[in-house]
Amino acid sequence: MPKLTGVIASSNPLRAGEPNILFHAESNTWGDKDSPQKVFQHIAVCMDRCEVLVETLSRLTDCNDFARRTIASYLVLELHGLFTILQGGGRSPLTLPEGTTSVRAVRRAVSNLLNGSSSFARLRNKLIAHLDGNLDVVTMHDLWQEITRTTVAAWMKLVEDYLHALAPHFRDEVTTHLRMRLEPMPGLVARADSVADTYTPYDT
Repeated sequence: MPKLTGVIASSNPLRAGEPNILFHAESNTWGDKDSPQKVFQHIAVCMDRCEVLVETLSRLTDCNDFARRTIASYLVLELHGLFTILQGGGRSPLTLPEGTTSVRAVRRAVSNLLNGSSSFARLRNKLIAHLDGNLDVVTMHDLWQEITRTTVAAWMKLVEDYLHALAPHFRDEVTTHLRMRLEPMPGLVARADSVADTYTPYDT
């Protein structure tokens, strides 16, 4: 995620109190009630973390393949969580218009990716989120080789396609949770420190 100057609006609660972050949340994202807005808030959290990992990978020009695959393996975890949310996993499914070709196609592609027999799912379930103690050396090696620049780009393209299919049906949510965070807020002055009593800086 490139560093932006100015004040950034974010609905990501993990960034609340961070210097130069204007945290905002819709009223129905509080508490236990399910809502599309809460789903998009969770999507924003995943997207922020995915973009940090992708940006980190782009800067690792002098690292070996193992280092880059290690960073990318955390991207597998984030993307698995993101795709699960988008597909309606957990408590807050999104109601999607199944009548459109784009929605049907992207949901089918993600279902195939999350299928337990896919290399993506096997990577996540047997090597990254959990290390399968019965995994043989050859399978472990072959799964690890599945993490490449090409596969990472394909996974991120699938995210882009999914959000593009959602956008016409959830315009306000996409703007509030995904687009506003990409540009500084005009007219607001950035601070070097946090004014939130509950925020703990990383360098503490």
